[in-house]
Amino acid sequence: MDLNLNRADYLQVVVGDHDGVIMCFGMKKGEAVTVFKTLPGQKIARLELGGVLNTPQEKIFIAAGSEIRGFTKRGKQFLSFETNLTESIKAMVLYINIDVINEFLYYFKFVFCFSFKILVLQGSDVMYEIEVPGPPTVLALHNGNGGDSGEDLLFGTSDGKLGLIQITASRPLHKWEIRNEKKRGGMFFM
Repeated sequence: MDLNLNRADYLQVVVGDHDGVIMCFGMKKGEAVTVFKTLPGQKIARLELGGVLNTPQEKIFIAAGSEIRGFTKRGKQFLSFETNLTESIKAMVLYINIDVINEFLYYFKFVFCFSFKILVLQGSDVMYEIEVPGPPTVLALHNGNGGDSGEDLLFGTSDGKLGLIQITASRPLHKWEIRNEKKRGGMFFM
């Protein structure tokens, strides 16, 4: 199979490490080159790519401690806020919609977890907290896009439970949950 790629940014990889460094690599003439690298900081617990649905996912979001930061594909930081949580963020998912206020303003809805709760933020305001049956360790949008409603969120816990919650504008709706009756271990990836 032949790949004919005309843009250099098709082959980019972004990594975050325990030293708090975010590094983006790209391919140029068959060689890996650094697109950008940040200075060290707090340990990065989660890195997610985001963007408006059905467009390239070119925004980079990281969770480090209780802080959320966003970067462009060239490494420019465009978002930073402290959640003021006492615990570190364990997992993160984000929804991005465009509000036509101006071409630079995005509407963000962050969902992240700690302890036995999932916290939903809209911008930097807490919409609500959702209690779950175990310590959540992984979050994912259902079918990668939030499912039919665009609001469905899967969660997995460190004690092996799996559930689906609909994140609505007013309150969460618990759709289903699978208990770990056989105690087969925790969920860490989806």
